[in-house]
Order: sequence, then structure tokens, then C-alpha cells
Amino acid sequence: MLLNAQPHQTPVNHTQTFQSINGRGYCLKYSLDNGDVLIEELIIDLSIEPGDICPTTGLYQTKLNNENLWKTSDKPSPAMKTSHKWGDAHYASVAGSFNSKDEAGSKLIGHITKAYGGKEVLSRDIQKKGQHYSLYWISKKKHKEEESIKGLASLIQQAADKKASVNWLIHGEGAGTLVRSLEVLQ
Repeated sequence: MLLNAQPHQTPVNHTQTFQSINGRGYCLKYSLDNGDVLIEELIIDLSIEPGDICPTTGLYQTKLNNENLWKTSDKPSPAMKTSHKWGDAHYASVAGSFNSKDEAGSKLIGHITKAYGGKEVLSRDIQKKGQHYSLYWISKKKHKEEESIKGLASLIQQAADKKASVNWLIHGEGAGTLVRSLEVLQ
């Protein structure tokens, strides 16, 4: 087995097939390249169960469920649902460094409530059943990578093209990703 020191480098023969396997507490993303196994990413996260989809950087919907818990969707979304608003704006966050998208989704709602609750929107409106916000979750140590930066730039551009009002919460390392995304958009 070949461990690739440069996993984002395009293989010479372009026969790469991306795959993943997971089990209790881990997810391994890899590709096959002409008989070689190239390790893309190993995620250690106790919330991962066998059969789960490996978490990847991207846009996820975090929704208040019937048990009054904020749960993050398993699959990434292609675009923000900016028509879903609390008050006059859609709410979105860019995660800093968290162990999982589920951890980010459940914790960032507290930051959103502190930042905007009572000012832009009533706190009780945030806690209504069926509410959701958009979470741009970035895998650990991927905040400076081009894929993360361009992904966020794309979301910002989509919202601007729709002339959508979006209130953003930027957390920790997500601030650097935001700055680089805005530079891409200039």
C-alpha cells in the first residue's frame, strides 16, 4: 500500500476512483490509482457509525428536530435555502475547528442566538420547530485549502446573485477562510 504524501496532487495516469470506508469511530477516504491506494483523509470521530456517510467539507442544513435538538444533515446541500428566514434574513455559519459537523451544528446555534437573538430576530423564533440554518462545515485542518475557500466563495456569490439577505456567524478558523474567500471574489 502506498501512502500518498501529497493527496491532492492529480495522479499522472488519471485513473483515480474515490472511495471511503468507515466503522465505529472512523472514516477513511482513499482513492485507487493504477493499483496504488492513495490515502486522502482519515477521520477519527466517535460519532461516526458503520454505514454513515463520511463527513466532508461543505454546506449542511442544521435543523431543530422534534426533541428540541439541533441536528445537522448527513448529506451536503448544493445551495443555501435563502428563502427560509428568521425575521428578514436567512442565517448561516462558517465553522471553525470542530471534531465533527454534528458538534459544530449543535454548538454554533448558541453563538447565533447570542449574536442575533433579541436584535435581528426574537430568540423564541429561533427555537421554533422546523427552523434551520445553513452550516458551512470545514473538515479539521482544511480551513486554508483551496477547496474550502472556493466552496465558501461560491456560497457567498450564490446569495449575492439572489440578492438574499443572509446574517452570517463566522467561528474561529472560519474567519481566515472567509477572508480568503472574499479575496477570491474581488
